[in-house]
Amino acid sequence: MSISLYYSFVHECDLTESAMMKEIAIAWSREFDDKPNEPLFWYPPEAVQNGYLHSGSTKLPGNMKRAWVAIVVGCSLLSSLRREHGGLQWSVAVDDHECPWREDDQQFDPN
Repeated sequence: MSISLYYSFVHECDLTESAMMKEIAIAWSREFDDKPNEPLFWYPPEAVQNGYLHSGSTKLPGNMKRAWVAIVVGCSLLSSLRREHGGLQWSVAVDDHECPWREDDQQFDPN
């Protein structure tokens, strides 16, 4: 059985080509010695009322220890993206488990 990390947010701009999005993809790959189970995948942004819906998903490793590391790394990188660009309607989840935003730490909490 596989699990995935899902992420989405709305931003006034299309961030597809932003330096931050590219940096996050590189950091994700480097975290796993350039051999991640799967890259952080983003669907093409969808135009919505408040801007653009950015969403994606990444299949996590079947090994629970590696999966947990990937969840923690993913939450950290997505937290960096949120701190840098803001946005609305953020959601980060592992399957149906929502990783809440902790305002005091400015981080998504995978616990």
